[in-house]
Amino acid sequence: MPASDHAAIPPPLANASPPAFVPALRIGLAGGLIHALVIGGAFAAIHLELLILLAPLTLALTAQRAGARAWPAGLGVYLISFLLWLWLSRWLVQVTPAGFILYALIMAIYPALFVLVLNRAMWHPLTKRIPMTLLVPVIWVGIEFFRGEIFFHGYPWYLIAHPLIELPILVQSADLFGLYGLGFLFALPAGAAMDLLRAASSGRLRSATFRTAVPVAVILAANVAYGVFRMQQPLDFDGPRFIIVQTNLDQDIKERWTFEQQQQDVGRWLEISAEALIAARQAGEPPDAVIWPETTVPGFGFEPETVRFLVENRFLPSDVFTGAIERFAGRTGTPMLIGTTATLGLDVREGQWHYESRYNSAYLIRGEPPYPRYDKRFLTPFGETMPYISAWPWLEERLLNLAAGPVRFNLDEGSGPSLLPLETSRGPLWLAAPICFEATMSRVCRRLVRDDAGRRADVMVNLTNDGWFGWHDLGRKHHAQSARFRAIELRTPMVRSANTGLSIVIDSRGTIRNTIGGGRYGTPRRETTLRVQVPLDPRETLYLRIGNLAGGISLAGLLGLLGLLIVNVFTNPRAPHSRKEVQ
Repeated sequence: MPASDHAAIPPPLANASPPAFVPALRIGLAGGLIHALVIGGAFAAIHLELLILLAPLTLALTAQRAGARAWPAGLGVYLISFLLWLWLSRWLVQVTPAGFILYALIMAIYPALFVLVLNRAMWHPLTKRIPMTLLVPVIWVGIEFFRGEIFFHGYPWYLIAHPLIELPILVQSADLFGLYGLGFLFALPAGAAMDLLRAASSGRLRSATFRTAVPVAVILAANVAYGVFRMQQPLDFDGPRFIIVQTNLDQDIKERWTFEQQQQDVGRWLEISAEALIAARQAGEPPDAVIWPETTVPGFGFEPETVRFLVENRFLPSDVFTGAIERFAGRTGTPMLIGTTATLGLDVREGQWHYESRYNSAYLIRGEPPYPRYDKRFLTPFGETMPYISAWPWLEERLLNLAAGPVRFNLDEGSGPSLLPLETSRGPLWLAAPICFEATMSRVCRRLVRDDAGRRADVMVNLTNDGWFGWHDLGRKHHAQSARFRAIELRTPMVRSANTGLSIVIDSRGTIRNTIGGGRYGTPRRETTLRVQVPLDPRETLYLRIGNLAGGISLAGLLGLLGLLIVNVFTNPRAPHSRKEVQ
């Protein structure tokens, strides 16, 4: 009998013959269905966030029950996961039907991969002695990190930690080890439960409880204690004041935005900005800036050479919109942070627009041009660029014609200054302005907020166009959920100005301080303004220094595990699958 309580004790079903293909497929379908219900409930329902802790357990039990038939079980999980991702990403139907299907086909791979890798690790002669308390988090977070940071430049949406932002006390340690460190922490209970099930089958439950359950409980309790400590630390509530403008421009309209409609919309947004500004001054709370969402100002941006070229050649939109914004900021004496495109080297050749570079940008309009500008550095995968594929324009064009019709990817990655200087009545502040998808990318926001000398930004301002979600408010909610983690990781508050919502203020503890309308995240698809004062936080964080180290270590562990399993295929093609063979 092995000396360790974590020795090669096979799954309880190992005494039975391996299930045939169809029964194993049914195991996968059942496990996948329970997993899908857990994920759907945790992300879509209110007050069911803790369900997410069961997500790794449902798949781990599926891997255990599959025995020698991991592939059909994995197929069952894949099929159900494909349906889950069709439901979670259903807003994509209105954008790209072909991309909608392809997206779900790819995303369904990850839970199936978890089942396959964990199942094989249970039987490998070197890994079967590793406690499941360690195996489950390493495999889970390694896959999340690969999906969120590496594959096609990264897609860190719908991760295990995300729903738990609704219980902020549980996620304050994100300022230590980031989102992936939290993922490891929240996968620990599933691994511990698997170890306890193993131990119970061999009559060693009491010993395993002290070796596994107690340490995990202590770690989770320490996480809660740290959360209490961090949540009780005071903030500087005498921070800058802003007027946030939430527009409500449907994406279909925006894509066929006529000049006449643009004039009406921009004029109306200036009008509601002026009304909010007057009300703020009458209340004795003059704002330090007015903030508009991503790409709300039509045209080619505020670069002096570009505006001059349009005016001199009488090309629309000339300076109609840029001039109106500049006059508003000048007459009111209030800076404006505006989302628009920045175009450099604009020209017309053979009746077609040409330019040297074009960026999705945030301009700080104050004083005289040229104005401080931040250019989006991380273009949204498959929304603004095709990772890897964009290196071959002819291939990109053909794929866009197939999947997205007339859409073209014509933006460049920014490389200029990352911070915008804002003079306030309380002194100078530095703003980091992650645009749209960038607010979900922890590594991107970390680079914007800090440099080699440490943290520099005082406030993050997320300008975003969430009109892409159309009627799908769950997508808007999750976008805002993910952004809340950036505030905790960097202990830097975030202001969100979103077309179609959700426009909110997030303090450095990840809690929502201001919303438009009722509800936890406010009211989407409503055109209005919001007056806010943002609390500041001078604290530095460990995450600022080490970044996503926890995720990288987990991925390294996953790759090492895969290496062992692959070697075993060639050196020992017949893995043991019965208790007799193991012992």
